[in-house]
Amino acid sequence: MDPDIERRIGARSFARLLGEWRPPGGRGLADALADRVRLLVLDGRLPLRTRVPAERELAAALDVSRTTVATAYDALRASGVLHSRRGAGSWTRLPADRAEGGTAQPFSPHGSGAHYDLAHAAPAAPSTHLRAAAAGAVHDLDAHLGGHGYDLLGMPALRAALAERFTARGLPTTPDQVMVTAGGQNAIALAATALTRPGDRVLVEHPTYPNALVAFANRGARAVPVPMLTADDGTGRWDLDLLASTIRDAAPRLLYLIPDHQNPTGGLLDAAGRERLIGLARRTGTPLVVDETLAELTLDGPRMAPVARTGRPTRRSC
Repeated sequence: MDPDIERRIGARSFARLLGEWRPPGGRGLADALADRVRLLVLDGRLPLRTRVPAERELAAALDVSRTTVATAYDALRASGVLHSRRGAGSWTRLPADRAEGGTAQPFSPHGSGAHYDLAHAAPAAPSTHLRAAAAGAVHDLDAHLGGHGYDLLGMPALRAALAERFTARGLPTTPDQVMVTAGGQNAIALAATALTRPGDRVLVEHPTYPNALVAFANRGARAVPVPMLTADDGTGRWDLDLLASTIRDAAPRLLYLIPDHQNPTGGLLDAAGRERLIGLARRTGTPLVVDETLAELTLDGPRMAPVARTGRPTRRSC
């Protein structure tokens, strides 16, 4: 593959990602199409260095003329969002001024308040419940002071409680199958160390939990993003066809996914999608790390069973 191109997107997947882009009345299709693609690139839903479909293929998928697509692509090249090379096709990039960092300003939590950081789902701590839990822990402290305090896999009582929690959710689990870590970030870093080597590709959702990307980068692995779609209710939705084709093209060493209340889009992968995800991991022999940190945030409707209950993925994380 051309070194300037890291991935490709098929015409049908591209059409799904575009969503409802046609303007009322059907006029100005080329401008509307160019504006939509430009938005997808600039807000990150269409990753950089992604080869887009050929004009004829996309025109067929969108049911528009090839002239419409060609005009839109020309406008995107003129604005620096697409770059083309004979024999290699066209791929996404940032306009030169933004790619070189000329005008973009980093987010500051101490700024004017006009910007909101949507990369971190971190509300204020529930102080009342936290104080009550801390008081209860101090009350039980004496029972744990008699030993040395070094439990490599975690406190036996905590591991037993977590095993019971998984069992209650539909996945029979024993304490010896549980390892307690210092939070989700530590668990992801351990999985990255155990399952990847420097230079390996790791398939991730886009957008995703930013500290997971840090963990893989610290390991020297390369994240391969698969863009999330937007569901009718505004939450994230997985394009499993695009995910499958990306696995075929990129041959990642690992899949890292958040199927329960995906961070930050809030998407929830349904049972059929979980079945397909497990089947895909089995067929390709790709280890699957499932981040279930947010699995119990469901406010209404049935709670989904753990992905590991669907089959036997190579790894699971809680």
